[in-house]
Amino acid sequence: FLDSFKSLGILEPLPADDLGPHKVNMFRDVHLSRIALDCLVLCLFLPYDVNQTVDILSAVTGWKTSTTEVLRVAERTMTMARLFNIREGLSAADDKLPNRFFQPKRNGVLSTKFYDPEQLEKAKSYYYTLMGWDAKTGIPTPEKLQELGIE
Repeated sequence: FLDSFKSLGILEPLPADDLGPHKVNMFRDVHLSRIALDCLVLCLFLPYDVNQTVDILSAVTGWKTSTTEVLRVAERTMTMARLFNIREGLSAADDKLPNRFFQPKRNGVLSTKFYDPEQLEKAKSYYYTLMGWDAKTGIPTPEKLQELGIE
């Protein structure tokens, strides 16, 4: 399954409890690649990589497109979804995990580790920044909206 992420430059898994910038970048890239599959109504359970997704799109439609364009569609989709959620009253305060994620587990990979709420807040702010959203509020910036052609 990790082979499908190689086209995104993800060659090695990171520790499960890592919330640093590299992990957040990986999350963003993988998330956008999965959103692209969703936009194209392709099965999320098959390990397509981004290049295969572009090949499938070209084969079905005849369009000459690129990985960059497909990921841009996914980014635009995420930003539109964000705007919809904001309009409906959701905010950065709603982008949180249940308390159980911050407590030690009984067994498994994270049995001796747990997420630090402050680290998660930093990771969330960094993710917002990567997406072109305000680091505190998660609201897409006017510059990002213009870049994506969203009025």
